[in-house]
Amino acid sequence: MITSPALNERREDIPDLAVHFLGKLHRVYRRPEEEGVETPILTQEAQDLLANHHYAGNVRELRSILLRALIFRRGATIDADDGRPLLIARDGGGYSAGTTENSVNHLARAAFVAATSAVGDFWSAIYQPFSEGRLPRAAVALTIKLAREQGAATMPKIALLLNACDPQSTDPEERRRFFKFNNVLYKTIRIN
Repeated sequence: MITSPALNERREDIPDLAVHFLGKLHRVYRRPEEEGVETPILTQEAQDLLANHHYAGNVRELRSILLRALIFRRGATIDADDGRPLLIARDGGGYSAGTTENSVNHLARAAFVAATSAVGDFWSAIYQPFSEGRLPRAAVALTIKLAREQGAATMPKIALLLNACDPQSTDPEERRRFFKFNNVLYKTIRIN
């Protein structure tokens, strides 16, 4: 069995991993008007910020942070000012009261993009970060609003769009997942 050290134990590798993941993410998520545009560059300050962050979610968390930075960057470079709001300020393991509306909007949009991507789903992009205190309730609710704006007007359509499950399936496991999906949104998140 091959084991690899946690990302927090190999901080010297984080800048190289970040550049590698950013290139891959850019190829998948670039905007239509960016066809042929080079991958954005991570400034040294941004690389240092990423290298000093504590990764509870290991490499997956690094990838998620880079995806959000890529989506919400303001230019051809990603600097520390782009990354700071994405490295969530923790207060006892969760969001601080100072989480701004702008950062909630960014987190919701990034969660939506991650859940609806070919490699993401509701459970890894929304439910898990919410359960771990990395995604506030307001961002989850906004993600559902974004799904509705994309035409997913019913809970089964939202479940399909966010890759939570197949609500039409007769498979008992899929039925349980849909039931859990509904409970999370109605009872925990308390969406309307």
